[in-house]
Order: sequence, then C-alpha cells, then structure tokens
Amino acid sequence: MLGLLVVGLGLSLVPLATRVREPRLPDMPVAQATRVKRVPGFLSDDDINALHHVATVARAGGNGYTPQATLERQEREGGRTVWINHYLALMLPDLHSRMLQAARDADAELWGGVLEEREMLSIRSVEYHTVLGEGGVAMAPHADYGSLVTIDFMLSDTDEFAGGRLQTLEPDGQMLPHPFERGDALFFLSHKYHGVSRVEAGRRNIIVAEIWEGLPRICPQRCDQPWLPCYCSYAPFTLYERHARGAYVKTGISDIERLRVEGLEYYRKEREAAELEEAVAAEQPFSLSGVLELGVRGKLRPGD
Repeated sequence: MLGLLVVGLGLSLVPLATRVREPRLPDMPVAQATRVKRVPGFLSDDDINALHHVATVARAGGNGYTPQATLERQEREGGRTVWINHYLALMLPDLHSRMLQAARDADAELWGGVLEEREMLSIRSVEYHTVLGEGGVAMAPHADYGSLVTIDFMLSDTDEFAGGRLQTLEPDGQMLPHPFERGDALFFLSHKYHGVSRVEAGRRNIIVAEIWEGLPRICPQRCDQPWLPCYCSYAPFTLYERHARGAYVKTGISDIERLRVEGLEYYRKEREAAELEEAVAAEQPFSLSGVLELGVRGKLRPGD
C-alpha cells in the first residue's frame, strides 16, 4: 500500500529512501567557492506590498497559537520574525513559481546542477525579518544546513537604515559585502557561509527563503524534517521552552542536531531491519508454497 501511495505521488521509493538516509547536499568547501546571483528589481512595488500583507496574515494565524522567536532571534530582532512558509505559495503563487524558476536558472548558470535530479523541491521556510537599529546585534556568519538554495529579498530602501550589510565568506577567507537594494533578490547556495553586519540605525525589512529537497512545511518555524511527518504539527514548540526574557530557547540540541541524531538513529534501525529481512530472505527464498505452509501452521494472521 505504501509503495502504491508513493508511486501515486510520483516518487520512486528506493531513490527516495536513499536520499533520506544520505541527502545529496553541497559540500561546505565547494559552496564557499560559488558565486552569489543578484537579480536587481526582482520584486515590484506590488510584490513588496503583497509580501507585507502576507506577513500580516501569517502573524494573525498560527492555528490558535502565536509563533514566538528563539532567544537568539529575540535578541537580534525583538521577536519580530514571522514565518510565512506555506502562505507564500497559497497567497502569491506566481511569485512562488518565479522564485523557484529563478533559483533553477541561477543553478544552471553558476552552480553546476545542484537542483537537478531531485525527488521534490519545496520551500523549507520563508522568514519575514524586521530588524531595528536600537539594540540590534549582528548575525554571525553561518550556513543554512540542510537546504540547497537560500534566497534573500530586500523590502526596505537602503536609505531607511544604516549597517545591515549582507556578506558571504569567500575562498580567501574574507567576508564579501553584496549590493542589495529594495526589490533585489540574492540567490546563493545555502551551505555558503553568510552573515549580516549590525543594523546601526533605522529599520531593515527582508525576506529569507530556503529551498530544500523535501516536503513543503506549514509550521511557523524552520523545520528540520524533510520527509517524515512534522512533529511540531502535533505539539507546537516541542523544540523550545519558555525563557524568563520572554523568548523561547531550544531544549538541549538544535533543530538540525535533532534531525541528525534522532533521524539517523531512526534510519539506522530501519536499515538494520531491512538487512535482517534480506538475510532471512536469502536463506529462505520466497515461494508461494512457503507462504501457504506458514498459513497452515497458523503463523500468519487472517488478512496477512
């Protein structure tokens, strides 16, 4: 039944299982050597206004609870991050399609086919960021582990804020700042280290979207489970605990560490079970008479 369902969804079961266990992600050193693709004026004024509206709708949603920021985001943004993940495709399908196509174009031009031969390309997360100069801190260089392509959209005029320069780590070890004007889009491999200098004054408003090989997610956070059911759909904030400073802090391990530890353990058990099943099958080849004999002995339940 599962196989029929997977085939019905257009997915090939064996390659998918392989890629879940060993996702084909860009190597960090390779990603550092890749270029950033800037598309000036990717967003029109109407697009920008529509994104502001989508963020307002998403902020008012949340399935009965209000998305909160982690402590790190609380310190940097005052808890103003809004996850508009599935709202983008739902409310702005044309922009959603343009984003994915532009990412594919950048890949074909600059990155050698990172997005090719994937089971499913989806939006992992879309974050609407508002950073104010007062009390803001820089975003340290980091990589968006587990994603393939990161897309940044600038929603503010650059004369509305000071600082807040997006920079990427280059092979010479230097951080390279990139021109980033209102309406621009920057496309880069998610495993290319990037960061943002401190916003010193004003208001900086951007969108950060990540594309991964996995299912689209509707939870108001950056999900770390590309294929299995998303646990936060059933238990909001299972990754976080309330902090005295009014934010949520991650409990024990980060999202991606949870995926690596729990996810790999889950698939290790599945692989061991599959290997055991293969070993048994090798010793006792399948035959219809054998199945009937098991049924006669009463070792199969009715319907098995």
